[in-house]
Amino acid sequence: MCLWNTSEEVERDYRNQDWGWKVFNRDRKTGKIYGKIFNNYIPRPVGEWLNEKLYRTPSTEKKDVLCCEDDCSIAYATGWHIYLEKEDAEMDAENDKRIARENSTTVVRKVFFKNPFAWGQQGINEEEQYLPVVVAEDMMIEDASVA
Repeated sequence: MCLWNTSEEVERDYRNQDWGWKVFNRDRKTGKIYGKIFNNYIPRPVGEWLNEKLYRTPSTEKKDVLCCEDDCSIAYATGWHIYLEKEDAEMDAENDKRIARENSTTVVRKVFFKNPFAWGQQGINEEEQYLPVVVAEDMMIEDASVA
C-alpha cells in the first residue's frame, strides 16, 4: 500500500484526529488479528502500541523512506498506512476479500496512531479513487470488546 501523493489538504483537514481505520485479516479459529499484506503471519496485539519497525518485512526492513508511486521527488517515511475515514477502509476490505489468508476473514478495526510521518492519498481500486490516509510510526488496535 503506497501513497499516491502527499497532501497538505489532508493534513489540514485531519491533523487533530488521532484515530483511523485499518484492514486486517482475522483468524477464524483463534480470533487473532494479522496484517493483510506485510508480515501477515505475525499477529498484531490488540490494545498495545505497535511500532512499525517491529513489523517490517525483509524487503522493507532497511527502507526508511518510500516514494509516492513511482515519483521519488515525493518521498515519505515508512510506517503504518491508516485510513482516516471508516467507509474508505470498508471499501478497501471489500476489495481485499480475494487476498484474505486461508481460514481468515477480512475485518476493519479502529486504530489510534501517534507520530504521523505523512498525510496523503492512495488509490485502492481500478477506478483509482484517492482516499485520505496517514502514515504513522505507531498504532494501537482498539479492543473491539470495549468499543
